[in-house]
Amino acid sequence: MVPWAHREQKVSSGSGFVIEGQRILTNAHVVRNAVRMRVQRFGSAEKWPAKVVAISLECDLAVIE
Repeated sequence: MVPWAHREQKVSSGSGFVIEGQRILTNAHVVRNAVRMRVQRFGSAEKWPAKVVAISLECDLAVIE
């Protein structure tokens, strides 16, 4: 592998739950290498853009909004 080459992008999904302030608590491994994130409420077809605001790989937790 050459350092300037891009890795193949993959689609993945994970779960989380809403916490105070319209933020979502999820696992860090779900969002760790995310280039683009969209969140979707269970039972809804609509998706919204999201971004990581805090991440801890040690406890495998992340907060997104």
